[in-house]
Amino acid sequence: MTSFRSLLNSTSLDDHEQVVEIIDSLDAEAKRALAPVKKKLQLVLHGLAGRRFETLEESQSVARRLQIFFMEWGLRVKCPRVGCKDPTLLYCKQAGCNAKPSFEFVHSIEGKMTTHFSSRSFPAGLVVMDTPPDPRRK
Repeated sequence: MTSFRSLLNSTSLDDHEQVVEIIDSLDAEAKRALAPVKKKLQLVLHGLAGRRFETLEESQSVARRLQIFFMEWGLRVKCPRVGCKDPTLLYCKQAGCNAKPSFEFVHSIEGKMTTHFSSRSFPAGLVVMDTPPDPRRK
């Protein structure tokens, strides 16, 4: 197998087709590298299902860290609401005035922000997915 460095050295970066080929190759390599991480993340989400954290702050900290991870790696979870399944992020907010955590999914449906699901415990059945391409970008 040809090393990437030797491929790059033998390729003219002035040739559009070769540049696109290199970028496509890097994209495929990144997806292969991310696949085991996605599987491990799926196991973590499965292990958290039904868990209630001690405080609102702990619940929010876990949700925030997952949001950051998902955004950095171009991932989402499928909305668990029956009939929805849109890509979404997990949020945790205070439910009412009693400082109890509420896990929710907020995403856009037909241009409107929508909240689905609400649970004091970490939601079960979450499925990791890639973020779909933004239809506004061409």
